[in-house]
Amino acid sequence: MTKHLDQIKKYDRNPDETAIKRLENRLSLALQNRDASEVAATDEAELQRVAKWAAEKLGADAEKSKQAVTKVADLLKGEYMKNRVTFYYFVAKELGLLSKV
Repeated sequence: MTKHLDQIKKYDRNPDETAIKRLENRLSLALQNRDASEVAATDEAELQRVAKWAAEKLGADAEKSKQAVTKVADLLKGEYMKNRVTFYYFVAKELGLLSKV
C-alpha cells in the first residue's frame, strides 16, 4: 500500500487509507500484471473502461463518470506512469463515492 499511498499523497494530503486498501483488494488481479496495473490516459478505450467501472461498480451517472475520468487524467498528467489504484481513487473521490469503493 505504501507505493499507492505515497503517490496519492502527492495530490491529497489526507487520503482515505481504508478506501485505498479496498481498492487494492478489488484490483488485486490487475495489480499483478505490470501493464494492467497502470492506466494509459492517452488510450480512449482505457479511459472508457475506467468510466464504465465507475458507473457499474460505484453506481455513478455515466456522463459524470466520463467527466471525472477526464479531470483525473488532467490531474495526473505529470505522472508518466498512472497507477491504477491512484487513478481509480481519484475518480471515486471526484464523484464523491469513496465510501462505495
